[in-house]
Amino acid sequence: MDYFLTTVKHFIIVFCALVTCTSYGQVNKAPVSLTEPQKIEYLIKCVEGLNNAIFDRNGTLYSSQAAASHLKMKWEKAGNTVKTGFFYASNFSLGVNLFFELNKKLAQLMNPFKEYSIRINEIHHTHKLDAPSGTAITLAEVLIMNTNHLTIWKNSEDVDAGELPIVSYREGEVPGTHEIIYDSDIDSLSIKQKRKAAKVLL
Repeated sequence: MDYFLTTVKHFIIVFCALVTCTSYGQVNKAPVSLTEPQKIEYLIKCVEGLNNAIFDRNGTLYSSQAAASHLKMKWEKAGNTVKTGFFYASNFSLGVNLFFELNKKLAQLMNPFKEYSIRINEIHHTHKLDAPSGTAITLAEVLIMNTNHLTIWKNSEDVDAGELPIVSYREGEVPGTHEIIYDSDIDSLSIKQKRKAAKVLL
């Protein structure tokens, strides 16, 4: 997911834009050439169009329309001090980033034990157009970097030696679930991250 990061002195706004808006069919892609004010207007419009999103600011939940109004107010107060920039991460959730670290540590621990096959399952809502998810790809890349016998991931259950399977499911309104499974003839080990709500930090 792509985010635009705008800083007004110590106030940081994370705009959910482009990929999120396009995925939900709310806003068309922005023109390539935009002035700074036009970029900000476009990004606020993207936030306003995210009808299925919930925004969390200091522990209080807001609709996309309320979040957009808040951003407009901040922009009006800040004026020309607001500038846009590009900031990327596959997932900004605290839990997911802890899960990334857990995945890395477990991969290093399991690396000597070749009797375990590894698989990633990811489940998301039916509106999500891409597969696998960016989060699943990041998990896979970390696994490959920390596991000697894996060289590439593949979005399929059917894989060859050296390939890590990522299996994608699209079900109902599931916000997002990622599971890493280590399976042997003796037992199975797994770690799972399950998102409870589609919340975006503001």
